[in-house]
Amino acid sequence: FIPNYFGLLQDYEHFKFGFSFIIPEGNEFNQDNIVNLQYAATANNKEYIRNYNEKTFLYLLGPSVAFELDESLSIGTSLFVSRRTRDFIDNQRVFYSNLTNQWEWTNLYSEEASWGTLGILGVQYMPDRKLSLGLTVKHAVDFLAQAEQQHITATQNGTEYSTGTFNLLD
Repeated sequence: FIPNYFGLLQDYEHFKFGFSFIIPEGNEFNQDNIVNLQYAATANNKEYIRNYNEKTFLYLLGPSVAFELDESLSIGTSLFVSRRTRDFIDNQRVFYSNLTNQWEWTNLYSEEASWGTLGILGVQYMPDRKLSLGLTVKHAVDFLAQAEQQHITATQNGTEYSTGTFNLLD
């Protein structure tokens, strides 16, 4: 269990100061499929198997400050350091069931990571205790984003392998 928010808040006169650790996105996905495509005895009948696993997380860490202009109007800002990670593996296998020794297997493994900042500016208007209107403007900048990938394709005729690090900001 990972909590999606942890924060500290301190009041000082008309100011509120905060420091937060937030996980606004956290997904894990696992898909397993087997599909048999059977046509006729002379067709390229196929068994298709796929396993796809993905984990994606976004972490935000940073300070916030808000100022109460009067009892009904406040402004505030936050500046977060952001870290996004995405790891996935995609395995696929095709077996041609009515052809002797005909098959293909592919595997793609990727680890992606980015570092950046997220600035938020907000205004809140509360004309009474039961009504609140707000407006926010956000601006995100990634200053480092890269992926390390490995790709393998194998058939009955041989294997191809490639690996590399890629800049995701290009």
